Amino acid sequence: MTDNIDFEQDLSGQAVTRDGPIAANHYADKGLNLVALPDRGPIQCKNATQVALRVNRANPNSTNPVAGAGVYVTSGIPTEIRECNIVPIRMQFDRALTAVNVYFTGLPGTRYTATMNFLDGTSQAVQGTATKIGERVAIPFQVQQGKQPIKDVIFSLSPDVQPDIGGRTNILLKGVGFTRVP
Repeated sequence: MTDNIDFEQDLSGQAVTRDGPIAANHYADKGLNLVALPDRGPIQCKNATQVALRVNRANPNSTNPVAGAGVYVTSGIPTEIRECNIVPIRMQFDRALTAVNVYFTGLPGTRYTATMNFLDGTSQAVQGTATKIGERVAIPFQVQQGKQPIKDVIFSLSPDVQPDIGGRTNILLKGVGFTRVP
């Protein structure tokens, strides 16, 4: 059975309507913890330890590069969730996985990476490229028969993408679908 967590909906299934920080264990009842990894981001974001739900509606008059992204999970500074939304996020699952789909959005052409970390300590990076702001893109991964299951997934900008504190390369997680080891 596959579990899906849509970050555009709150825990009761209603649409998320406002920005706000969330605890690492916000989705624990659904089998997921989210942790910001400031040590993997730019030095000026070393205090970006917060994970937050953000809402960016389409607005033709906005100067915000990610206006129209909709609702997403991102990283940020605890005192200002609009700052340092470029720090990678680790998705920790309550059990090992055989498959995962990481859903994201971003400005067209921006490359993101989902790094699958396996129980044996090895990892594999899988890239995805944003198509249009607000449009969901999936990075799917299926563990091959007889191979190690997934322990956690780190979602980040791809290594060749320069982080832009101005918002052009924000972490914009839309959701995650996953299948646990039976």
